[in-house]
Amino acid sequence: MLALCAIGNAVAAGPDCSRPFTLALHDHGLRYSADTYTGIDKDFADELIRRSGCKIGFRLMSRARIWQLIEPGALDFTLSGIANAERDRFADFAWYFSNKYYLLVRQDSGVRQLADFERSDQFRLGVIRSFRYSESANRLVDKLLLANRVSQASSLAPLYETLLLKLRCWCVGNIPNAAWWRRMISFPEPKKLV
Repeated sequence: MLALCAIGNAVAAGPDCSRPFTLALHDHGLRYSADTYTGIDKDFADELIRRSGCKIGFRLMSRARIWQLIEPGALDFTLSGIANAERDRFADFAWYFSNKYYLLVRQDSGVRQLADFERSDQFRLGVIRSFRYSESANRLVDKLLLANRVSQASSLAPLYETLLLKLRCWCVGNIPNAAWWRRMISFPEPKKLV
C-alpha cells in the first residue's frame, strides 16, 4: 500500500480526518476488478475507511495516471504500488502484499527455459506500462526494451488477450492473476518459467 505521510504518521494518535482523502485503484484481476467492483485492494480500502473513520473518495484509473497525480499531490494514495527509486522521491510505501512473478508462455511455444526465450528474436515480452516487477524480472524487461522486444499494455486484460492471440508474445505475471484472467477471457493455461 502506498500512503502519503499524512496518513502513515498518524497511526499512534489516529488519522487526521479534517479533510477528505482521494484513493485511486487500477483494474488488476484479483486485486481489483472494474467488472465486479471486488478484489483484495477494494477490501483493503473498505477496511481502511471503516477503521479510520475518514472520508475517502475512490476512483478507478490507469497506473500511469495514478503516479502522475500522486507525485504533485493531486491524489493522496493508491494500493498495490511498487516502490522504485523514482517513486521513493515523492511517496512512502507500506507493504501489505507481495507477488512472485513468472514469465508466462503459451504451452505450444516450444520454450522450455528462460534462455530459450531470451536468445530468440522471434519472441516478444508483454508487460503493463509503468509496471515494475522484481529485480531479476526488471533486468529482463530492461534488456528486452533495449532490443525493441517489449509490447506494453495498459492493464492485464489486453496483456493476456495478446498472449492468447499472438503466438510469439509472452508476459510477466503472477499465477493467481493469470488463473483469474484465464477464466475471464477463456484462454488456455500458460506454462510458467521462473
